[in-house]
Amino acid sequence: MGRDYKRKREDDRDGARSHKRGHHNGSKYNKALTMNGPGIFLTTAKGKERKAALQLLDVLGEHAKRIYPDVKLEPLREERKDPSVTARRRKLTEEDMDALMNGGTLEEPDEPEHQAPAQDEAAEAEGGAENDLQAQLRAELAELGAGSSGASKGRDKSQADAPARFGLVTTGLVDCIAFIRVTPPQDPIKLTYSILEEVEQTGGARCKFVQRLTPIADTCAANYDAIRTLSNHILPQAFTAGIPRTYRIEPRIRMHNVVKREALIQVVGDCVPSVGGHSVNLSEPEVVIVVEIIKNVCGISVVEHWSRFKRFNPAMIAEEVNKKREAGDASGSAGSSNVAGSRVLVHSTEEATGLEEKVVEQEQNFL
Repeated sequence: MGRDYKRKREDDRDGARSHKRGHHNGSKYNKALTMNGPGIFLTTAKGKERKAALQLLDVLGEHAKRIYPDVKLEPLREERKDPSVTARRRKLTEEDMDALMNGGTLEEPDEPEHQAPAQDEAAEAEGGAENDLQAQLRAELAELGAGSSGASKGRDKSQADAPARFGLVTTGLVDCIAFIRVTPPQDPIKLTYSILEEVEQTGGARCKFVQRLTPIADTCAANYDAIRTLSNHILPQAFTAGIPRTYRIEPRIRMHNVVKREALIQVVGDCVPSVGGHSVNLSEPEVVIVVEIIKNVCGISVVEHWSRFKRFNPAMIAEEVNKKREAGDASGSAGSSNVAGSRVLVHSTEEATGLEEKVVEQEQNFL
């Protein structure tokens, strides 16, 4: 069958080797290597990244099917050329794959600026052959799967190749962070609102490992020029000329030392349209411009209800809802006690009045 491909079993994030396949409710998603396109960052406890992401995928699948029942998913745009995504002109060894899974990168070999036409053709042919490795691997896996399970026989190829609703990224990030890529035309911001509204209504956070959700409208490279370009694309959609809005910029930078916080705020702020009377309000803004930088990727979005949804923290929303309910129950119990006490007092007063009337009547009879 040609080349023998081997893949090492990933250890569970908790440190123990996983011997069982994870249970999932069937919501379709792909594994992705990079944070690319619209999606949702989720913050979680250390070591719980994958569990939190799978929990959120279950909930996202339910909300997506309700909000977008018959949506035709768009193919994800091609990922940025990156050594961790495609290795052109060199073969990926097993050590390379291990390095990529652990967040490393591949070093591109030095090459001259100009090549002869023959060298260009040879390099193109070599690159094409290496790009066919993934296709060869998929073909071999499909051949194995066709003979191993009767359930997979006759599977519709168009269905198998259909875009998934979500793509999951848990490797190559910083601790306590995962990224779920959302396939257009699904809106990660709308999906996040729907999840948080459910927590607000029920008082229960179904994703117990998720500490914060950060929906991202789109991503770009983490440099000033790319951030400026993406901001000029996203911000005018939220800041129109007819409705003046107050805003605040909320930057978060992790594992990155090129873009600085103050300069980032200045670059993004300059992209807010000057027409429309929009102004900064740091305490109670109507919208918040979220700028999330992790390593070499920047995500930007404009969100509402920042204070209402407790900075998009499901656990804090549930805690506040339950506290209000408990306070309401306590006040209701106190009110019932006061009503009962007043009724006892009324009965006691009536009894005392009746007794007094009887005494007066007896005295009159005696006289």
